[in-house]
Amino acid sequence: MNNRSHRASLPQVVSLFILLILSACRTIPPKNDLTQVSSRGGIGIGFNHTPEGLLISKVLPGSSAEKAGINPGDLIVSCDNIPLNDQPDRRDCIEHIWHSPGQTVALKIKRGDRSLNFKPLITPTPIYSEYAIIYAIVEMLALQERHVVVALLVGKVINNAYFPDENYRLRWQDAISSSLLTQNESNLLNSLGSYNDFHIVDRSTLEAAFKEQKLQLSGAIDAATAKRIGQMLGASHILLLGLSRFNNGDNSFTDEVTGRLIDVEDGTVVATTLKRTPVSH
Repeated sequence: MNNRSHRASLPQVVSLFILLILSACRTIPPKNDLTQVSSRGGIGIGFNHTPEGLLISKVLPGSSAEKAGINPGDLIVSCDNIPLNDQPDRRDCIEHIWHSPGQTVALKIKRGDRSLNFKPLITPTPIYSEYAIIYAIVEMLALQERHVVVALLVGKVINNAYFPDENYRLRWQDAISSSLLTQNESNLLNSLGSYNDFHIVDRSTLEAAFKEQKLQLSGAIDAATAKRIGQMLGASHILLLGLSRFNNGDNSFTDEVTGRLIDVEDGTVVATTLKRTPVSH
């Protein structure tokens, strides 16, 4: 299967590489445009699991990790005096940091031939509903629960505006579907591309599989159908996208974009997102 796992710059949506959740972005909408659903503690690093510990791949500028002197390439070998050479202890360390904002964490780090000790402050990071799917994937990756392979599909695209003819409506629907796939694929790759265990099913692979099964890349796809498609593609999760355009009655419209992250293994919805954006004609 042809999957993509790219390293990329931090995105306009929340970028998360956690020992804890990092909150970094090119542009974040004003807080009053977002709904905070919870928060997590973090020190501002990205990492990958290794048998010896957590290998730091990214240190967020201005983070408590940077202020403490932690660098990319450092290997965290113990957390609060607990060695991190097995997965359960690494998970315990990560979850401890998530739930301990305001405290410090004692990290023993291997840097080349040297052994160093740091005590960065754990700072709170808000979790917004608009980015719930990214947070959910980050948590799976951070805890090394499984490889995450996501296939993006578009479900319903609805427009309550007037269309002069059916061909125009179909062209609009195809354009919106393509835009949804491109934007969300870019957001995921930018946010999660540095994780070794994260992949996105390539668009050409999707198209070939759908053509073989005589399906369409967009249309009325429910959770059960998404599960079957995910199994066919070798994906662990399906990100099912949708858009509804509502007429506000004053020559303006509102786009409501939804996302559902579906676990292919059991068909459950892991996380959902909702974003409303004003548009004008």
